[in-house]
Amino acid sequence: MAAYPDRLYAILERVCGLGSETTVLEVGPGTGQASRELLARGGCEPTSPISR
Repeated sequence: MAAYPDRLYAILERVCGLGSETTVLEVGPGTGQASRELLARGGCEPTSPISR
């Protein structure tokens, strides 16, 4: 599985104002690769386990 490019996360951080104090609810089926990367960048913790 190819990772999303760093540029995508930079755009999300800038346009959406994502940061370590941001609260985000992510709902949707998928692999969780974007969620894991956003968690790693923001230093926050998930409220439920992410499938590996």
